[in-house]
Amino acid sequence: ISYALSDGVVLCHFINQIRPRAVQSIHVPSQAVPRLSLAKCRRNVENFIEASRRLGVPE
Repeated sequence: ISYALSDGVVLCHFINQIRPRAVQSIHVPSQAVPRLSLAKCRRNVENFIEASRRLGVPE
């Protein structure tokens, strides 16, 4: 499960289900680039954490 969550894509989509547009920019893999760079994965996770904080989720 950690592999599925490691790029942050599922996390960002999850929080957007709770609050639409909580994360406005999600980096997703494509057929041309099937694996995200570490920087894009990190940004997705950071966006998820920031959105969670704005929603009042305790750390």
